[in-house]
Amino acid sequence: MRIALIYDRLYPQNIGGLERYYDALARGLAAANAVSYITRSVDAEGAPIGDRPYRVITVAPNSPYYNSRGNRRIWPTVRFGFGVFLHLLRRGHEYDVVQSASFPFFSVLAARLAFSFRRRNRPKLVVDWLEVWPRDYWITYTGSFFGRVGYAIQQLCMRAPDQGVTYSVMHEARLGAHRAPILRLTGLATEMPPADDTPAPEGPGHGVVFAGRHIPEKQASLIPAVIEEARKANGAISATIIGDGPERADIARMIADRGLEDVVKLPGFVLDEELSRALRSAACLLLPSLREGYGLIVIEAAAYGTPCITIDAPDNAAKELIVNGVNGYVVDDWTPANLAKAVVEVVKQGPQLRDSTLAWHRDSWQELSVQSSVERLERVYGTLIDSSRSR
Repeated sequence: MRIALIYDRLYPQNIGGLERYYDALARGLAAANAVSYITRSVDAEGAPIGDRPYRVITVAPNSPYYNSRGNRRIWPTVRFGFGVFLHLLRRGHEYDVVQSASFPFFSVLAARLAFSFRRRNRPKLVVDWLEVWPRDYWITYTGSFFGRVGYAIQQLCMRAPDQGVTYSVMHEARLGAHRAPILRLTGLATEMPPADDTPAPEGPGHGVVFAGRHIPEKQASLIPAVIEEARKANGAISATIIGDGPERADIARMIADRGLEDVVKLPGFVLDEELSRALRSAACLLLPSLREGYGLIVIEAAAYGTPCITIDAPDNAAKELIVNGVNGYVVDDWTPANLAKAVVEVVKQGPQLRDSTLAWHRDSWQELSVQSSVERLERVYGTLIDSSRSR
């Protein structure tokens, strides 16, 4: 099969869970198919992409992704959509299936528009819905006017594909108005399980790790208060807040105001190797995120036996990956005091909870791995292509 994946970010030039997944998905599909990855230039100078088993096609220049609030900028997504449209208008006949990330939406609309000019040999369009936002959330995120516009475009995009793909029960339910069939995949994890002799955490095992962008939705700003509260019960508890974003300066001030500079570290973005070391040595991953489309970091932590504490927020799909008391806890009322109680409990359980977390990861690996998604998608692609040929 001839497959094109569309996403405007490319790993490892861009770091993130979806970037890692799309790279791993492209590599997995490329084992038996011709795969192209349609994206933007990785930097203004057009630095080399590097050797990959799939072809990388850049259709738009690079520019900053986020504004000062940490939200996506509109113009780069429009420009990328225009580049996708031109490429598929000219070269769409080279693909049997085109799979696009739903966001930014303009690439989905561009693909559908380009295909509308093609009566014969039209590729099948598959759209990934990592997240589906309710109307109220759109308004909260971008304001009254742009929120309504964004929600309307999202609804329009639901009518575009031949096949929809999602990764959580929550977002599968929100796609109820989707006109095309929906496939729910469970496999985004790219790391194989460690060996049976995975070591216990390095050091005392009292460290808490957060990894993600420092934006309001991720609620990294809660962590200094959580650690301050947890240390009242266990003075050995510490934290590392990995990542960067518009809230980082505020978080640094919160740490300083509480006199926690020696206890709560703020290293910024780190390489994958350093993140792996941090997850391996942590007592737990703390993910107080209001919005997660999947929660890949939960699985990455569990690969080292590190449990996760997350919250029961309405838009947090990561909670679907947690079995309370087995690989972590979901906190209903996520005040700093309640999150601190969960941290203290996880530290107290120590090796027992780590063992059950590692067992959960091993037992679930087959369905959590990218390979499971590759295999299921290949079957769906084949069905879509066969249905088109039979007409």
